[in-house]
Amino acid sequence: EVWLEPTLKRPVVNPRDEPHADAQRYRRLPVIVGDANLSEVATFLKVGTTALVLSMIEDDFLPRDLTPVAPVAALRRVSHDLTLRRPIDLVDGPSMTAIEMQWEYLDRAKKYAEVHGLESIGAADVGDEVLRLWEQVLTALETDPTSLAHQLDWVAKHRLIEGYRARHDLRWDDPRLAAMDLQYHDLRPGRSLAARVGLQRLTSDAEVAEAVTEPPTDTRAWFRGKCLQRWAGQIVAANWDSMVFDIGDDPLRRVPMMDPTRGTEAHVGRLMAESTTSAELLDRLGQ
Repeated sequence: EVWLEPTLKRPVVNPRDEPHADAQRYRRLPVIVGDANLSEVATFLKVGTTALVLSMIEDDFLPRDLTPVAPVAALRRVSHDLTLRRPIDLVDGPSMTAIEMQWEYLDRAKKYAEVHGLESIGAADVGDEVLRLWEQVLTALETDPTSLAHQLDWVAKHRLIEGYRARHDLRWDDPRLAAMDLQYHDLRPGRSLAARVGLQRLTSDAEVAEAVTEPPTDTRAWFRGKCLQRWAGQIVAANWDSMVFDIGDDPLRRVPMMDPTRGTEAHVGRLMAESTTSAELLDRLGQ
């Protein structure tokens, strides 16, 4: 399912061609499906496994075509299958269950790590943790899915709603259950049901609070964030790929940021530290 406006529809993929970087070097693939995850483990696995599969696609390392005959229908079929055993018809080869497909991807990802390493998805320890958790979750899904209630949103939510439904003898179409389904994803800690089900954390509250104001050090976000911290009153626009400064002279001065790997603390940290004003920074940048 493809749609250009993800705020109105919830497609699997948004195909809008907006790399937010040098279009000759980069492309961006917004994967919309599953963006409501509140489990940190689920989010970590979603992002990590997707990055691994994309890396394998780029390096032509996938074993074979595991594309479903009807991808959107297959996605819905899997999402409604609590038995985890319904087969999916594939374009190339016999049908497989979703877990069987995941095992095949995982096995190939392990071989990919041996041949190419895991630098494409970050530090080696991050890649190793993705592979470890991926295998752990698949094993549990095959043996006892309920044991993953502290790691996977769908298991946690099902246990929560099923417990409430059973206690109050409700039908599954009861509007109170639909309300719980939505309230699970409420981001406000005092209203979120997800905050009450004992989900495993990979971060601390202190780290989350720090991330609100402190940009990551290893992307261009560091430059953008530090400029906003120091000279917010002189910045008239801050986008993914540029910043525009008004330092009192005419015209406005634009700083392009077309490369996501530049503007890191390692790249411009010293320059930022040695610049006492935004004008001095821009002059040293040659802008």
